[in-house]
Amino acid sequence: MRETMEKLEDQYTAALRDSIAGMGESSLQQAYELGRRALADGLGVLDMAAMYHKALAAGLPRDSTPEETALMLKAGASFLRRACRRLK
Repeated sequence: MRETMEKLEDQYTAALRDSIAGMGESSLQQAYELGRRALADGLGVLDMAAMYHKALAAGLPRDSTPEETALMLKAGASFLRRACRRLK
């Protein structure tokens, strides 16, 4: 399961980066698909939250303004909600 988690983490990080960059509905569709795969692989909401945290920490520039950080967090939260939709 660890290998599955690492593979999904890489995909999640890339998809979250696209979402934050404003890729719109296509990146949110990716989030939904990642959540579906996570569910099929036996992962749960806490696993997705851990992936989100790791991806967000990797993607937030250290020199971002508070406004930029707020926008990134808002985009990231939307992405996480979509990814966890199937896990309820």
